[in-house]
Amino acid sequence: MLQHVYERSKASNLLDDLYIATDDKNVKATAEAFGAKAVMTGIHHQSGTDRIAECIENNPGDYNC
Repeated sequence: MLQHVYERSKASNLLDDLYIATDDKNVKATAEAFGAKAVMTGIHHQSGTDRIAECIENNPGDYNC
């Protein structure tokens, strides 16, 4: 399922880059095994939005959100 959603998202051509944000090392390893970029986040998040916010805070840049 993870790979399917990732590949469909990439195929949309709406994104310049795509990362999977997770707090689970097995999910990160699985994502990287099929070629996805993945980043680890804290376990304290209540939502995916919070997880994305952490990624942006830890990796400042120009984001088109």
